[in-house]
Amino acid sequence: MLSLGPFLIISCLNPGSSINRPVIPKTTATSTVSDEIQYHILRAMLHAEEANWKECNTHFELAAKRRPYDPYLHMHWGNAALKLGQNREAIHRYKEALGRFGVHRSDLRAGIRTKINQAELKTD
Repeated sequence: MLSLGPFLIISCLNPGSSINRPVIPKTTATSTVSDEIQYHILRAMLHAEEANWKECNTHFELAAKRRPYDPYLHMHWGNAALKLGQNREAIHRYKEALGRFGVHRSDLRAGIRTKINQAELKTD
């Protein structure tokens, strides 16, 4: 198995670093995310960049087993699915995220509804 090591994780957390790697997406702000969950989110995002839906989806599933109610996780999962042409999965994940965001996040909810509409147009 590939070892990411602390250098890669630090470089991914720092968008200004010289290594061009995806940044670990934001998760629920009120709690910390374990190293294991960060690892799976990072791997999922890397596989999305490589257009490898199977591995991307697998790592999002593993992260979701530990944080099933994290709306940001489902939102990023939907973004990856939409990017890779998995439109039905994107719609499902966006709806999961909508159900988990509180009413005070109307800005994100509106953006997710727009993405659901985009994905629905692509599935017709």
